[in-house]
Amino acid sequence: MSKDEQNALAKIINGGLRSIGASFPVLASLGQAWSEYESIQTGKRISELMDNLKIKYEELSTRIGNLEEISERIREEFPSLLEITIDKVRKEFSQEKRELFADVLANLSLQQHESYDDKCAVLHSFDTLNPRDIDVLKLFKGKEESKAKDLDWHNLGLEGDNNQKYAELASMLAKLESRGLIFTLRLHTGVIFSPRDLETSIARISETKYRLLPLGKKLLSSLE
Repeated sequence: MSKDEQNALAKIINGGLRSIGASFPVLASLGQAWSEYESIQTGKRISELMDNLKIKYEELSTRIGNLEEISERIREEFPSLLEITIDKVRKEFSQEKRELFADVLANLSLQQHESYDDKCAVLHSFDTLNPRDIDVLKLFKGKEESKAKDLDWHNLGLEGDNNQKYAELASMLAKLESRGLIFTLRLHTGVIFSPRDLETSIARISETKYRLLPLGKKLLSSLE
């Protein structure tokens, strides 16, 4: 979205909220909340991103000896990657995820073997995930393929009995699959021994095998 389009959108929003406030005084605070968000929160989040980037680059400089040389090679694409990240960070409510955006951008910007389009794909894909989704993706770190039951999901804080936990895990894995990050390699359709605490259908879910896809690998590497 261009700056002119953003300004036009802001005027529409401000005008609409003023109209709501005039018709329904009890909701007038919504307009004030938007003004504070637009003028304060946006700037605060962008400043926060810059601070987090500085910290991340300082950390990377202790591990990468030729950081200055690499920065020269990627200088043309970096402004565009930064612009994409800023546009996403300024609208991101979760502080945890805003901090991770800095990690992703810093790591991506220094990856010379990845194309610009691939880096953009990682940023856009990351934007569609919440912190819990990211934690589930991290379960595949170091794993090319894995059955659901072999993923170390017990620290995710899922609620309920094992049937409910596996069902919730399956839904999160389905979301990662819909984003092109993992793939269902094999569904268990044969005879299965069902543990006493699992329903048969849930036991089949636990035996489902997944494979980490290239985009998933790239996103994981940008989170290190």
